[in-house]
Amino acid sequence: MAPGITNPRILNNMDHTLLLSCLGLLLAATVLALLLVPLAKRIALSTGLLDHPADHKTHAGATPYGGGIAIFCSFVLVLAGAYLAASRLLPLPFLEPLLVKLEAVAQLQGGDALTRFGAMLTGGVLMFVLGLLDDRGGMHPYLKLCTQIAAAVLLFASGIRITLFIDYWLINLLLTVAWMVGITNAMNLLDNMDGLSAGVGIIAATFFFIIAVQAGQVLVAATLAVLIGSLLGFLCYNFSPASIFMGDAGSLFLGYLLGALSMAGTYYGTGSGSRSILAVVMPLVVLAIPIFDTISVMVIRWRAGKPLMVGDQNHFSHRLVRLGMSRRGAVLTIYLLCATLGLSATVLVRLDEIGAMLVLLHTAGILGVIALLEYAVHRNKPQGQ
Repeated sequence: MAPGITNPRILNNMDHTLLLSCLGLLLAATVLALLLVPLAKRIALSTGLLDHPADHKTHAGATPYGGGIAIFCSFVLVLAGAYLAASRLLPLPFLEPLLVKLEAVAQLQGGDALTRFGAMLTGGVLMFVLGLLDDRGGMHPYLKLCTQIAAAVLLFASGIRITLFIDYWLINLLLTVAWMVGITNAMNLLDNMDGLSAGVGIIAATFFFIIAVQAGQVLVAATLAVLIGSLLGFLCYNFSPASIFMGDAGSLFLGYLLGALSMAGTYYGTGSGSRSILAVVMPLVVLAIPIFDTISVMVIRWRAGKPLMVGDQNHFSHRLVRLGMSRRGAVLTIYLLCATLGLSATVLVRLDEIGAMLVLLHTAGILGVIALLEYAVHRNKPQGQ
């Protein structure tokens, strides 16, 4: 991936006090989200921002959107508080170890780190507004796609990009746009069952946080901590049975941040301690289940001759329910799969070439077993069912 928003030569390891600072940010975002979700729910109900039942949806009655508003606002407000603390305008003693490290980053990189971070936040705001407009009245899929591409190009221009050691800007641009658009929409498509997208987002962000801590990626780690907290506060209201949905405003914002922060991290070199060039695909392992869900549902729609961008109940979670699981059981199963693959990813960045290849084969094997089991059940299902 791209060079991270830090310099691992100086920021080689986070100490315990720095981890406590990140924990403080996480707790602040969690508490703020817990307080903001009920307010967002009231706003959604008063403005008619509701998700009504439809053929491809599993909830029984109209449910308010607005969770994305709470996630976005808690995320931005906590980051704003951290910025004020960094400017010494707001005294927050628990953040002092983090601020010392951030000042070291600023001295090393000048304005580059802030430029990249600003571009990421600008793109996040753009995705939030895009999703909010879509929740409100719907938007043409191609307009959404063009906006997502523009946000990805903004990241690329700021220096947050995928390189894979290929020194050719056009290939880097195409890889960056493909990754950002793919992950943004994968998390959006995954938001099809109570607690699913938020829970998977928490798990993925947690493993990216662990890797960022190991690599000394201070700004990335702190931002991930805030994102985890915002999602945790929301999940308390969104887990089955959900009283509020995040909507596209939340899922597009979440997908964009996960895509951008995964690119901002460093997975190969002295910062992460990796001995294998294959470690650069670590984000693919962490986000393997959302990617699997997106690809599999698109294949099913294509084989059935249905429009690729029209919602249905053929997602991985729906297929698990048709196998006999409860909806909550399906969501927890996906959590377990994401956690299992995430644990493999944390090992990946410490292995040599052979060990890294075994981890990738392990990931492919898990996904292959899932696909084979689903195929076997579908093939042996009696006609008409």
